[in-house]
Order: sequence, then C-alpha cells, then structure tokens
Amino acid sequence: MNCWQCGKENPDDATICQNCNSPLSEQTQAGPKTSKLVKRIFVATTIILLIILAVLIHGLTRPRCTARKIPCATNMAAIDKAILLYAKDHNDTFPPAENWCDILIENYNVNPKTFHCPESNAKKGQSSYAYNINVAGKKVSEVPPDVVLLFETTPDTNPAGGPELLSTENHQGDGCNISYVDQHVYFEKDPKPPYLRWTVGDVEN
Repeated sequence: MNCWQCGKENPDDATICQNCNSPLSEQTQAGPKTSKLVKRIFVATTIILLIILAVLIHGLTRPRCTARKIPCATNMAAIDKAILLYAKDHNDTFPPAENWCDILIENYNVNPKTFHCPESNAKKGQSSYAYNINVAGKKVSEVPPDVVLLFETTPDTNPAGGPELLSTENHQGDGCNISYVDQHVYFEKDPKPPYLRWTVGDVEN
C-alpha cells in the first residue's frame, strides 16, 4: 500500500507509514469517497456541457436557415421579372410551361444558378422553383395579381404544375417561398396553404 502523503510503499497490513508516520487508514477511507465524488462531478459537468452544446447548435442553425430564405426569395423575384419581360415581348402572354426555364436562360440572361435555392440539392439544368401551369400561355392582364406564379419544389428540369409539386424540403420543413403574379414573394410556413390561389377562377381549397 502506498502512502497518500509521501507515496512510500508500505506492507499491506501497515496502519502507519514507515516513512512519514501518516495514518494509512485515512487514505483507505478518503480515497474511495474522493474518487466517487470526482466521478459524479465529471458526469454532471459532462451533461451540462452537452446541454449547452445542443442549445448553441440549435441557436446557430436556425439563423442560418432563416438567412438562406432571403437569397431564395431574391432568386424567385429575379425569375418573376424575367417572366414578365417575356410577356411584354410576346403580346402580354406568360411563357409556355414545357421549357420555361430554358427560355428565360437563353433569351433573358437569367443565370442558371438563379433557379437553385441555396438550401436545395438542385443540379445543373434543374430548378428548385416550379412554374404554376395554370397561368402558362395566358394573358397577364387576365390573371389576378394574387394567383401563384412560382413556388418551391423538388428540383427538376423545367418543373411546372400545381400544389401537388409544392415542397418545403429546401427549408427543413419550415415552409417555402411562393411568388405571385403581382411579383411579391412571401415565405409560407403552412406546407400547403388552403387559401392560395392557383387558378384564374375561384380559390381552390
């Protein structure tokens, strides 16, 4: 048995250190208690640190996600303007749905990357934004300003359709950006808001 004061090795049955005369029994009693206390403090400290780390990670992630919504909305606003420029050049008519992305890229200098939401996994030639097929080919002047024009979707080539294509995956399920014929863009938290107007006629539920 080693002395807890001087470290001198002593016989197992010794009660007093042969080197410094310190009671070896104090070591026997204090050692295990001290060890258990240290372990408890270590466990408690580790748990507290893990909780703090989780809170920090959550706090850092949310602002990042929120910040990424802004350039996404900016992309959609730029595409909206290009669509209206097309309409101006084509007798006030919205572009066709089949190749609407290609038309804007080739004829209206829209950067292909503008079609990519920063949070999506869109690849070259794909778009994170879908075109409301219900307005394709129609006169701009005949479509109410609150009708959906573009909305976020799973990346695809020239995506066009209705609410069945709407997706919130780009923003971790928090919602998605939607642009309207009057060119305003709004982040909708409801995955599929029932009040959105998809057609020129009545509001669809």
